[in-house]
Amino acid sequence: MPILTPGDVHVNRELTNVMIAYFQTSRNAWIADQVFPNIPLRNQTDFYYKMGRRSFLQSNAEKRAPGTQTPGTEWNFTKDTVFCDTWGLHHDIDDQLRANADSFFTLDATGTELITQQMLLRREQEWFNSFFKTGVWSSDLTGVASGTPTANQFLAFNNDASSIIETFQKIRRSFHLRTGIRPNFAVFGPEAWDTIVLHPEIVERVKYTQAIPGTISPTLIGQAIEIQDIYVADAVQAVSTAEELNADVVPATQYLAGDSILVGFAPPRAERNIPSAGYTFSWTGYLGASAFGGRIKRFRMEAEATDRIEIEAAFSFKAVAPELGTFLTNVNA
Repeated sequence: MPILTPGDVHVNRELTNVMIAYFQTSRNAWIADQVFPNIPLRNQTDFYYKMGRRSFLQSNAEKRAPGTQTPGTEWNFTKDTVFCDTWGLHHDIDDQLRANADSFFTLDATGTELITQQMLLRREQEWFNSFFKTGVWSSDLTGVASGTPTANQFLAFNNDASSIIETFQKIRRSFHLRTGIRPNFAVFGPEAWDTIVLHPEIVERVKYTQAIPGTISPTLIGQAIEIQDIYVADAVQAVSTAEELNADVVPATQYLAGDSILVGFAPPRAERNIPSAGYTFSWTGYLGASAFGGRIKRFRMEAEATDRIEIEAAFSFKAVAPELGTFLTNVNA
């Protein structure tokens, strides 16, 4: 039988609130909890139903002759499961460091910020591993440097001869044809975004609508390509861990998103009869967990003469309706 620890009995709400605040700090840095609705789960594993398109994209209605019955119709759905993995990390503050620290060193707050940032980066990495790659969605398109694109290609946007407006028009039309729904969001990798805002076609389209001359906002891009919600994923990760504690060593870094774009549909909140390309599932039933499935504990490690600050987060990112997504790679071929 498991033995309860003080950290299980009491989760530090003040430190957990620091974690929640970081979810809302930067629109671009952390998008993992902005794009798709969050569904809280009481249990670590659960199941959900997926409604099929056939129920809504066909009609079984027929003319009714006197004395006959009307034709019947049925729901078209399948059942799927979800499991929330639990991720964890801790930071120790030893008694000698605490006793020797000057007053401006807020060791508990700084330690909380450290583990929170790393957990948020892990969430972001898992989001991109789940959604931002080929083979996940019903439609994958690849940019080509020149020539005439085939059915699953488009002319790369770093070619001035390309038409971003026409490309997104075709994406929207194809999207609507296969689902009956129009896409309402696009997530841009920073390299793809930089090319789009400098593209002559976009500059010409929005130059008379800029609030500040010379700036092209996500809102203007959204209006130009007729997609409501625009996200620019700016999260950066280190790709080398050599001498990670040496403050004078600058690690090699890269963007998580890079040179790709995800176009899809997601409602502002999860609703029973409205589909979504993906969901975030959060295990809120975990002892003291927040709405994002996260909790922060602070407890004593007496044998080591340290105070431990520990963060846990239990979540799962899942593409539940692949037909509601289109993924573009090699935007700058």
